[in-house]
Amino acid sequence: MPTTREYDFAVGDKIVGFLQLRQVPSAAENLPKHFASHIYYEIIPEERGKGYATVLLSLAVKGAQSLGMRELVLTVDKSNTASRRVIEKNDGELFNRTECPEGTVLAYRVSLR
Repeated sequence: MPTTREYDFAVGDKIVGFLQLRQVPSAAENLPKHFASHIYYEIIPEERGKGYATVLLSLAVKGAQSLGMRELVLTVDKSNTASRRVIEKNDGELFNRTECPEGTVLAYRVSLR
């Protein structure tokens, strides 16, 4: 069973974003460990602000539940208010704040119970 699942998000025939769901939290090789997350997503710039990221994350939450996961940890830069709102709309609860040279990293938890 793969530990990372990748999903494209399309509106009509246009792919507007994608998401990675990781059963084991990880971060990109060039990022510090405090960026480790179960979820990574992106929406293409011209499609942002339309609610797609909120829907995409809600689908990932359901997918994680179907895999038997108990919680999701998501990290975000404090300055990324749009992504913070997406996480909070999906019941993300702030549980950690890390100050680092790159800025402040916020960690959210989404309970899947």
